Order: sequence, then C-alpha cells, then structure tokens
Amino acid sequence: IDEESQNIREKIDSLSDNSVSLCFTGVYSAGKSALINAILGYRILPEDIKSETAKMFQISSPQSGENVKIKFEICSVVSELEWNDESGCFEFSKGPSESVIRTEIQKVLNTAKDEKAMQHDQIKRILNDLNIRQEVSSEIKVAFPVPLDNENVQFTIYDTPGTDSNYLAHQQVLNEALEEQ
Repeated sequence: IDEESQNIREKIDSLSDNSVSLCFTGVYSAGKSALINAILGYRILPEDIKSETAKMFQISSPQSGENVKIKFEICSVVSELEWNDESGCFEFSKGPSESVIRTEIQKVLNTAKDEKAMQHDQIKRILNDLNIRQEVSSEIKVAFPVPLDNENVQFTIYDTPGTDSNYLAHQQVLNEALEEQ
C-alpha cells in the first residue's frame, strides 16, 4: 500500500509540471522525422528513404526573449549556433575557437547566408551537416517554436534513429534517448 501511495503522490506531483515530452521511435523510414516536420510546420529535420537520423534531436520552444538556437558538442566542447535577426543567419555563440569541424560547419553557415536562405532552411542544412559528423555529440538540442505549445503545456519533441538501423552508433543513440525518457 505504501508503494502504491508513493506512486500516486508522484503522479499528482507530476501534474503540476507543464512540460510534456514526445519521443518518436520506430523502424527506420517509418516517417518519424517527416511527422515531426509536419507538426512543426517546417522541414528542419533530416529525412530520407534510407536510415537517415543518426543523432537524437531534441526540439523545444525557445525561452521567452531568446532566439532560435542549436546546441551540440564538438569533440566534447559545448557549441551553440544562434539566430541573428540583423544578419538573417546563424552564428556561433559558443564553441571551440578553432577546429576543423567548426570551419566545416562555418562553410555551411556561409553558404546559407550567401544564398539568403530562410531560417528553417538554414536549420535543415545545419542539422543535415551535424547529423553525419562523428565528432558531433549524439544529442542535438534545437530551440525552435513548437506550435503545439500553449500557456498550459510546453512540448519537447525527440526524434530518434530507427529501431532497426544496421548502424551500431544509431542503436546507441536510440538506447540513450529511451533511457532519458
């Protein structure tokens, strides 16, 4: 009875938390990323017929007054790209001052800026690039408006690699995502 009573107390306490996590899992190419992109109203996540998602993408709305951001690690160094309204592009706000990976990511940013790509298209290019880089952490956090949010509930959406991916690294990322949930 004590155990059940404790479970009930924990459930009641969790009701006061206004955040909801939505973790999408399933076989590769089932449409997880495409569904999330549809929910967001923009195609920002990598999607393809083959096993595409190699990282865990965590998407939640930016805090009040904050810009759209992308957080990740390059060789264990916290890095952050932040949207700059004036320049109309993403810029490094944190990260290693010099590294081969930073230089390569900067090329993606420069190309998007030169082409005057829209914000959501720049995010897609950046996430596609980060998705394939082994030196980039397995978890990438994206602060991007989630249209499901309202004054009572804020959602965090997780996109994970396919459960049947043949890549060991994809399976490890998936296991980490499920453990976190």
